Amino acid sequence: MPIIEKASKLKWKKDFFVGYTPERISPGKNYKKISDIKKIISGDTKKTENYIKKIYSQIINAGLYLAPSIKVAEAAKILENTQRDVNIALMNEVSIIFNKMNISTKEVIKAALTKWNFGNYKPGLVGGHCIGVDPYYLSHKSLSMGLNPDLILTSRKINENMSNYIFKQISKNKNIKKILILGVTYKENCNDLRNSKILDLIKILKKKKYNITVNDDIADKKEFKTLTDLNLVSLKNIKEKFDLIILSQPHDYFIKKIKLLLKLLKKNSYFYDLKSYVPKKYKTKNLFWEL
Repeated sequence: MPIIEKASKLKWKKDFFVGYTPERISPGKNYKKISDIKKIISGDTKKTENYIKKIYSQIINAGLYLAPSIKVAEAAKILENTQRDVNIALMNEVSIIFNKMNISTKEVIKAALTKWNFGNYKPGLVGGHCIGVDPYYLSHKSLSMGLNPDLILTSRKINENMSNYIFKQISKNKNIKKILILGVTYKENCNDLRNSKILDLIKILKKKKYNITVNDDIADKKEFKTLTDLNLVSLKNIKEKFDLIILSQPHDYFIKKIKLLLKLLKKNSYFYDLKSYVPKKYKTKNLFWEL
């Protein structure tokens, strides 16, 4: 508001008013539409609040929640994403521990979910323009006030380091040279490449001189080329076989073609299922890796 006042020479709450509602939607296939998600609204005056309420009540079926201030509405958005980031960081850390112990993290989570209040969070690469970004805003504000947000920053460090961890797992096997990467967006069934941590993994593999082939029919080919200097290859054009296949995003069309994908593996090679989506019937103990 002070920036608008300075640039426009107008007076806030006299010449202009401000309403705010945080984005609250999950991109991708089969997720809730904006009309079916409860909307937080806020305004700088009672009149503004009523105006914002009038606008959003026309399109939101799930109801509106009036926050007591714009700051509360903004903080709610930051908290939603920071909470997910911290919880995913916990699952990433325990997955590293369980992998060292030869325990399936997926099976541990499945067992723990029998308790009614266990949170269903899973390990994985945290990307996109919300969960991997908002905690930095909160941390920056916290540090500017002399408060050290230890848990938030540690969680960010864990999640940012997962691409390196996956690479270290791969590099332990010296027979792996040719790699097929399936999925480059930050989330399954979503075309968004922003802040995708799979791109970080690709850059590491490129730097270490691995032979990489990449497929993602959902992602934008030109944007991917700009970000990585690599081309996305159509599945039908892949005829060679690989030492390792990484299923980094379980787009629906990958899951439907698991049998075909497994045929692209060389004998005694590996399939790295980062999100543990491949049906159990296709897995063998010495073939599949999971986070």
